[in-house]
Amino acid sequence: MNRFSYRAYYAYDGPSHADPFRSEKTPNEVAEALARFPIDLEHRVDGGTTVETPTVQPDSQSSHVTVVTLADERSIDEVVKKCLNSLDLFGQKL
Repeated sequence: MNRFSYRAYYAYDGPSHADPFRSEKTPNEVAEALARFPIDLEHRVDGGTTVETPTVQPDSQSSHVTVVTLADERSIDEVVKKCLNSLDLFGQKL
């Protein structure tokens, strides 16, 4: 089994060319998006893949997950990227 770990976080750098109407999230919206990240990711991955989250997150400004799967790294990275984009979050591979 492969194990890939990621850290999701929120950053606001203003509107962009790709999203000119992007607005800053409130602290509650950020907390909700971070909490939804592992749940949404679990729904996006193929069967037989699990998303593990630590019982206590290392900090309140990010969400850490580990994806346990038979899939290759590139395909999981792509799924994580799509999930992060849908929640207006950024990610870092750990």
